Formats: sequence, structure tokens, C-alpha cells
Amino acid sequence: MKKGFTLIELLVVIAIIAILAAILFPVFAKVREKARQITCVSDEKQMALGVIQYIQDNDEKYPLLQYALPPPGGEIDWYAEVMPYIKNGSNDVVNNVDYNYGQGGIWNCPDFPQASTGIGVGLPFSEYGMIRGLAGEPSNNLPASSLADVDQPASQAMIIEHGAAWYTPWGGADQNNWDYIEVQESAWTGPIGCPAACNPKLDSQLALQYDIDTTAANSPPTPAWDGPGDFPRYRHTNTTNVVFNDGHAKSVVRGQLNWYNNIYIAAPYARLYGASSTN
Repeated sequence: MKKGFTLIELLVVIAIIAILAAILFPVFAKVREKARQITCVSDEKQMALGVIQYIQDNDEKYPLLQYALPPPGGEIDWYAEVMPYIKNGSNDVVNNVDYNYGQGGIWNCPDFPQASTGIGVGLPFSEYGMIRGLAGEPSNNLPASSLADVDQPASQAMIIEHGAAWYTPWGGADQNNWDYIEVQESAWTGPIGCPAACNPKLDSQLALQYDIDTTAANSPPTPAWDGPGDFPRYRHTNTTNVVFNDGHAKSVVRGQLNWYNNIYIAAPYARLYGASSTN
């Protein structure tokens, strides 16, 4: 009567287990990444609902991008303005003022849960930016956009994940904390690599050059490089998560965000930079 296993049988079983592990571990990694991506989309959906509720309560106007408080000072970003509708994330109380700089809770992407500092003033690092021109900019005398300004809400973006940029604006090195996504046509569609008669509807995808996170160690030294801090970051296996102005959120594959169709909104763009070459 046979007792136990032979050495060869044990080696065969071990080999089979090793082969299965080699096959399944990458699958498990992809499943975990997919779960993080779905979590990020869900978080952005909550952001969208908060912004939409804010708009409904404020004469159909988007929040202000950032504004300064009277002495003793401080600044309020759009994250803090919509915080009462979201009530998720970290609040910092300074001089009896509640601040939320897009940090903690839904404001931290599971693929980049970094709590680094902001420009020169020790602010937490935000990972999401609103399309520039939607939120008002008092420092530039730009009013907040209204819902009527957004002519294609289902395809025009509102909030996108952005990267981290090491920035030295005033001689002190710090990590960028931009709260918007840059929309300027030349940054997305030309002139580099784009002929004089460039059609922005075709989009030369120049913004993809900013799809990185920079640090003090890998950032170009002169004079500063803030690009990754205000352009989309494709952290989720070559996708980024985008909130659109009708409130839905989804993952977009790297290279599929088109400036003309998804980023450019005529009225706010004209207030920022004048008429686009598409007009």
C-alpha cells in the first residue's frame, strides 16, 4: 500500500502552484488597480454633486477659484466653498476660519494619497483641478461662469485629476497646489509639432508631455516647471478620471481627451484669453 507522496509528485504540485501564482498575481494586481480607479471615479462623482448643489444655491454660478480673506488673511479655494455640500476631507482651522484645500477623504486619489505641501505657504497638495474659466478669479477680475455658458455639458469637462509639480515661484522650492486645469489652446494643440493651419479639432495632444509627477529631484531646474500641476495626470493604468458638467464622471484613456471637444468652452475661454482660433 502506497504511503505519502514521492518527491517527484511533490515537485509537480509545487510547480503547478508556482505557475498558477505567476498567472494569478498580475490578475489580482489589475483587480486591485481597477478597484482604486472605481473608488476615484466615485469620489469625483461626489465632488460633482457638491459643485452642482453649490451652483443651484448660488444663482447658477460656479464657485470662485480662490479669493483672499480680510486681515489676518488667508485664502479660500473652491474646495472649501463646496465643502458644506460634501462634508468629506480634512479641515484646517486657522484664525477661526475653516479651510479645505482638497486634502483627505474623497480629495485623495487612492493611487496617489500624497499629503505634500503647496506653494510656499504649507498648504496640502490637491490632486483635482476645475477647468480654468469655470470658477471665478477675483484676482484677475474674472467672474464665475454660469450654467448657461456651458453649451455641451455632457462632453465638456468640469474636474480632472492633475499631477504634482515641483515649483519655485518666489525663490523657495515647494510642490505645486494649482486648483485648476489649464485650458490655453497653445498648450494642448500647438504650436510645437503642429503646422500653422493646425485644426484644434484634431488635437496634437501636447498636454501629454505634462503627464508626470515631478519632485525636487526630477524637475527641470530653470526657472520652475509647474506644467504637471495643472494638466491631466493618467495615474490609473493610462487613464484619468474626469467629471463632466452634467454631473457624470468616467475614466478617459490617455490621449482621448480632446481640447476642442472636452476642454474648450467658448464663453469662459474668451474671458480668459480672448477668442480661440476655432472661431
